[in-house]
Amino acid sequence: MSVSTFKRVFKKHYQQSPIKWFQNQRLEYAAYLLKKEKRKSSEIFDLVGYENHSNFIKAFKNKFGVTPKKLS
Repeated sequence: MSVSTFKRVFKKHYQQSPIKWFQNQRLEYAAYLLKKEKRKSSEIFDLVGYENHSNFIKAFKNKFGVTPKKLS
């Protein structure tokens, strides 16, 4: 299967691109770590695949409407 075919089939099943799906999974895991494990965003941004803490906060706020600090 070609990459473009994979992306097309993936989007058909999940209604979003593979990259967007993966980003959402990382942010959902981050929310879990914040709420259930009581971890701080400064501890987990690297665990969920972000190189920069400010980019993590921005992506998190775009998805959930609040900063990681306000969610925890």
